[in-house]
Amino acid sequence: MVATPMYSDVILPAATWYEKADLSSTDMHPFIHPFNAAINPMWESKSDWQQFKTLAKDVL
Repeated sequence: MVATPMYSDVILPAATWYEKADLSSTDMHPFIHPFNAAINPMWESKSDWQQFKTLAKDVL
């Protein structure tokens, strides 16, 4: 882990590319590439969208 999280009050464990289903695109081509998770998320990590959903539910 880098030193940045040591200065934060809250750390949201984001899933890596291999742990989430997502869409990817590039500036060079007009294609969108869907991909599936290769492994289950480790420990308490969640995809970005799951993090946003949980935060929105807790705030409202």
